[in-house]
Amino acid sequence: MNGPITANRPAYIRTAITSFLMGGLAVSAGVLAGFLDYLALIAVMLTSIFLSFLLGFLARRQVRRSQGRVRGLGLAGWGIGLGVVGIVFVMLLPAMEPRRPSALRAQATYKLKQIGLALYYYREDHGRFPPAVVYSSEGRPLYSWRVLILPYLEKKDLYDKFDLNEAWDGPHNRELLAQRPDVYGPVGIVVEPTLTFYQVFIGAGTAFESRQGATLQDFPDGLDKTLMVVEAREPVPWTKPIDLPYMEVAQLPLLGGGVFKASTRPFVAGEVDGFNALFADGSIHFIYMRRIKESTLRALITRNGEEPVTSEEF
Repeated sequence: MNGPITANRPAYIRTAITSFLMGGLAVSAGVLAGFLDYLALIAVMLTSIFLSFLLGFLARRQVRRSQGRVRGLGLAGWGIGLGVVGIVFVMLLPAMEPRRPSALRAQATYKLKQIGLALYYYREDHGRFPPAVVYSSEGRPLYSWRVLILPYLEKKDLYDKFDLNEAWDGPHNRELLAQRPDVYGPVGIVVEPTLTFYQVFIGAGTAFESRQGATLQDFPDGLDKTLMVVEAREPVPWTKPIDLPYMEVAQLPLLGGGVFKASTRPFVAGEVDGFNALFADGSIHFIYMRRIKESTLRALITRNGEEPVTSEEF
């Protein structure tokens, strides 16, 4: 049992250590499931699990055959054990799947579809889209378009709670801020339950320029070439009459919030830099900030700028 150490000992130990490291990699990848691209994650986990089992059993066999001349049995056992834990993480991956950026983007798209339908239902009832801001008879801004379309989001009960003659932050209406509908909430991140990233552009030439609300005839550039609702970079109180100001000579507002901001972490393949956008025809596109030209984005913001834009440009 205490005989001379054979020349093969280093090889045995390396096999056991590698098995242990592969098992650890499998577990680490599972823990980082929310930060890695799904396909890359599966490849890393399955490969490391396979190697942890293969090398673990090989090392245990070699150690036993050495009749005590080498060590590594414990490390090999740990490698196999960590591989088993890795299998558990693989089985749990479907539950982790909704956290991936692509799945989150699908959730955000669904929310924008609901908002788009609500805007069109509002237009059918009133002959025009809602204005960005509801004003009092004295010209004071009261509350946002997001309040106006509540009945068309199956939130008529919440809409009926509002005092429509009071400002959004009045003593009665401010109590309703915390009742933000889920459709206005972000995906992938947590913010105050009173905030939303979904905003419209306001200013000359935009879809929400008119205080009365736009009609279908107010889009000479085309409904499919005009932005209606976008994901802004900074959230705002959902009832507050505040959105994204647009001026031809000013810098563009910051767009793209939450999970869709560019990643600053190494080895993260799933995140992108961009935002979901609802167009006036009801379609939804994901706008990649690194691909779209500023001139194209400005053309999409305005409804009557007569700028030629093709769908390939966004």
